[in-house]
Amino acid sequence: MVRRVLLAAAFGLAGCDLSYAGLYVACDGGNFPGATCVGPGGSTGGTTATGTAGGGGSSTGLSTTGASSGGGSHFTSGGTSAGNSTSGTGTGSTGAAATTGGSTSGGTSGGSTSGSVGSSSSSSSSSGATATGGTSSSGGSTGAPCIEGGTPAGSVAYGVPDWSPSWLTLLAGTPDTRGSTLGAGDLPLFDELEGLASDGAGHLFVADDGNDVIREIDLATGAVTTIAGQKGVAGSADGIGTQATFSGPDWLAYNPAGFLYIADGSNATIRQMDLSSGKVTTVAGTLGDPQGCEIGNGLSAGFDGLGALAFDGNHTLYVAVTFCFGFVALDTNSWNETLVAGQFGGSPCGYQDGTTAQSAFSYAGAVAYVNGSLYTADSSAAFCSGAGDTLRLIDLDAGTVSTVAGAAGQAGSTDAVGTAARFNVPEAVVYDGVGNLYVGDGNNQTIRKVALPGYGVTTVAGDVGVAGSSDGVGATAQFDSLAGLAVGGGDLFAADFVNQEIREYFPDGGLVTTVAGSLGVTGSADSNAGPALLDKPIASVFDGVDTLYVTDSGDHTIKAIDVQTGAVSLVSGTPGVSAIQDGANPTFIGPNGLAYDGNGHLFVTDGNDSEVTRLLDLASGVVTTVVGTAGQGGCALGTGAGGEWNAQGQLAYDGNGHLYVANTFCFDIVEVDTCSWTQTLVAGSNNGSDTCAYKDGPALQAQFSYAGAFAADFSASAGAGILYIVDSGAPFCSGVGGTVRKLDLNTMMVSTIAGSAGVTTSKDGVGAAAGFHFPGYVAYDGLGSLFIQDGDSTVRMLNLATDAVTTVLGTHGSSGVVLGPAPGGLEQPSNLLVAPGPTLYVPDSKAAVVFMAR
Repeated sequence: MVRRVLLAAAFGLAGCDLSYAGLYVACDGGNFPGATCVGPGGSTGGTTATGTAGGGGSSTGLSTTGASSGGGSHFTSGGTSAGNSTSGTGTGSTGAAATTGGSTSGGTSGGSTSGSVGSSSSSSSSSGATATGGTSSSGGSTGAPCIEGGTPAGSVAYGVPDWSPSWLTLLAGTPDTRGSTLGAGDLPLFDELEGLASDGAGHLFVADDGNDVIREIDLATGAVTTIAGQKGVAGSADGIGTQATFSGPDWLAYNPAGFLYIADGSNATIRQMDLSSGKVTTVAGTLGDPQGCEIGNGLSAGFDGLGALAFDGNHTLYVAVTFCFGFVALDTNSWNETLVAGQFGGSPCGYQDGTTAQSAFSYAGAVAYVNGSLYTADSSAAFCSGAGDTLRLIDLDAGTVSTVAGAAGQAGSTDAVGTAARFNVPEAVVYDGVGNLYVGDGNNQTIRKVALPGYGVTTVAGDVGVAGSSDGVGATAQFDSLAGLAVGGGDLFAADFVNQEIREYFPDGGLVTTVAGSLGVTGSADSNAGPALLDKPIASVFDGVDTLYVTDSGDHTIKAIDVQTGAVSLVSGTPGVSAIQDGANPTFIGPNGLAYDGNGHLFVTDGNDSEVTRLLDLASGVVTTVVGTAGQGGCALGTGAGGEWNAQGQLAYDGNGHLYVANTFCFDIVEVDTCSWTQTLVAGSNNGSDTCAYKDGPALQAQFSYAGAFAADFSASAGAGILYIVDSGAPFCSGVGGTVRKLDLNTMMVSTIAGSAGVTTSKDGVGAAAGFHFPGYVAYDGLGSLFIQDGDSTVRMLNLATDAVTTVLGTHGSSGVVLGPAPGGLEQPSNLLVAPGPTLYVPDSKAAVVFMAR
């Protein structure tokens, strides 16, 4: 599960009731003098003092009766909106209109209607503007609810500072396949993950016990497929691939000759799968005799509780037989079985070192082969006492068993050398091939590394004694019941049993990431097999719980993706219908930019040239056009439909009734008051007169060569707020753009922080030494890093503390979907989003998918 953490500064917001909003800060946090917390639905907002904020109080709600008065642009000192608070009668999506100086302005579109003070203006005239395939209704801010309070952008910390995505996977859609099919996404699901095995060449095999199948993960593409068994069908039939059946397959071992060995738990048999043909054959064990402890040949052998398997690279398969309390060897040529160590059912709960014939084990469930020896994690069976919690060595040449780390019956988590170290129910062990054992230390919820031959034990990942599912480095990572372990490509893979996830540990740096699966969600879905299809996903926002809202521009709709399951559902619009129609059955032309207010409303830019902003009430489904008029572009700001826009870009909401909009080809940034829908210039000089210009300095004197993308930080530490603007340079401009710029709303100054104007090249570096290739959308992670979509199919990260730019996803000069370890491969990433985890969501408009990187 992704972790959700508030910024430390957010906890200091006096009087804030955060309970209803979960992780989100629900008030302005002191950015504007006199601001107080606003509850869900906007229950009575506090009076805003003059100065940085416009005068006039508010007593409004999104769903409660009441109207807003005053509250104009917070760059206006006093007067322009210093009206009296007026009660109103409108509720829900037809709230009372905002008042300015005591009179209520009705929404306008092709004409205006003046409402009386405090009355709803829902009867205002509708627009006659025609859009492709339909007619616009209810233009401007007619009937629009007053939006105050909610979630300011950039107010939430999502994880560990200075993080960088290390794994790219697919959340929804099928690469390069367009459509509007709803349903399951492509997120793979498992049920009781147990054993893992790696072929060392990019393929991980998984024993999916609860589904009775064997799955394969292609680590290069992220694809998960079922290669043997039938999902949910328990059986013992041999056959090809999915013709075969299993009953609780638990543990796996890989033979480089192209075979996979499977401990089929409930059948008490060993199965062999020929990976080239898919053929599954039962090679050892007596079917239907799960309590036998018989040394025999092939099918006459008896196993009670099959444990882990280990192959020696030649022709011997070693098997831990848990409740026979011993270890056997199977010759994979003859399938003849011999006893290696233990009493094999004779002395349950024993613990004795010495010769292999004298040795006893309290639990024989784990085994790893290392250069002529076996290592086992003796965790002690649940019904045993005073034994276990050790790492033991079975020397096959000397015929001896010895305890090499931990002390029998002494549970703990101490890192130390040899028997001074402590374990707490170690349950899995694997050798990395370069001198280290890794142990899954069960009750400690950690991964321990044991250096050979000195047996120095160190904890390399996990928070001791804490069950969870955090990705991260070292102790910041969390697990919940580690099962099988496997090593492939130098990395360690772990089956996280309770979390239903496959985790990867990178020894170089100590990072733990989630490779596949969905936290706590059981199922049997393969990836790249779901029916969900997208057309042209552009922007996304997260609701703070489990839903990602996406503008599917090519399908003319807004969709929701469940980030836990990948399921895709339609939220608003009619697939394939291009028109601007407001109301309870709305349609869209090309929904583009997207912002969420934290209180159940989405702001959506729309129109043939993104001339309008529309408001979607998620509870009622009602859509209202609140800014601009469809088909009427320009650079004349106004109120509601009275304003003219030229290609609205990214949006940001400050949590205090102000929406910031990138007015792309008017080359400026505009603030929209979400009660009066009044538009105020924030940076740039408007009217499109500064085409291709580039100038830092005071905000209203600054010039932009492209003003389509920005990310906002409205956290308490940012004061009035900071906007980070990506100035890519319009295609028809030369000698400008290719930079990241900063608009400080406290000082109202614009400055360039990375890249050099007019230099269009992909180059990592610091500040002006970095280069971008027509950068576009940008996202802020709430911690100090920006993620920027660059024009050469990459995502770049800008560390705001150091101004260092690095490429984190995609490869310069290469376009194509490549899942797996970062940087992976992208085609045309669009509007980025960082959500809890931290997780970076990357809609790809060309590949028609939504990626997930963490």
